[in-house]
Amino acid sequence: MQTAEGGGAFLAAAQQGMFAVDTESAGQMMMSIGQMRDRVNVQLRRIRDLTIEAKLGDLPEARGIAARDRQVASGDKQSLESVLQRFAEALQEAQQALEIGMRNYVELEAQAEQDFRRVGHG
Repeated sequence: MQTAEGGGAFLAAAQQGMFAVDTESAGQMMMSIGQMRDRVNVQLRRIRDLTIEAKLGDLPEARGIAARDRQVASGDKQSLESVLQRFAEALQEAQQALEIGMRNYVELEAQAEQDFRRVGHG
């Protein structure tokens, strides 16, 4: 997914072979991404509690505050839920890019080994 902030650039760079990452480093980064994804998913589940209209009273102001709280939690593209969902997508994309980057690394290593053997025999 390409975000307005250019979030698709990392995945696109991996797909174009513009970076490679060794498996140990990628594994550590993917573990961190997995932990962050778990935290984001917990927060997304908690947001459901925020979408229940708070009982603040019958005054128009109180009803307005309750409605605004729901809007901030889950009402539009700027809501907390929407922002967290986009963050979760970016984390997924980063994980995909790292997986590709690991494959790129393996391919580069294999190519370097072949080149080295050719030079050694030439």
